[in-house]
Amino acid sequence: MSVIGILFMGFLVATAFIVVCCRINLKRIVGYPVLADLTATAMFCILMAGTLTGMSVAIVAGLVFSAVVTIVRKTMGYERFNLTTRTWVVYTN
Repeated sequence: MSVIGILFMGFLVATAFIVVCCRINLKRIVGYPVLADLTATAMFCILMAGTLTGMSVAIVAGLVFSAVVTIVRKTMGYERFNLTTRTWVVYTN
C-alpha cells in the first residue's frame, strides 16, 4: 500500500472513531485528553497489529484523533466530572 493509501485509511479509521465518540458524548471524552489519546491509539494498534501497513494506519489514526481532540477542546470546550458535587462541569475557552 502506498503512503497516500496509508494516510487515507488512517483518516478513515480516525473519522469513524470520532463519529462513535460523538454518539457517546464528545465533550466528555475530550475532557480527559491523555486518557482518550492513549486509549484510542492503543486500541488502533491492537486492532490493526500484524502487518507494517496496519501499524502505520493505526499510528496515523492515533495522530489524527489526537489532533481532533486538541481542536475540539480549544473550539467547543469540554466537560469534566466533579467528584465533590457529582455533576459534569462545562469548561469553555
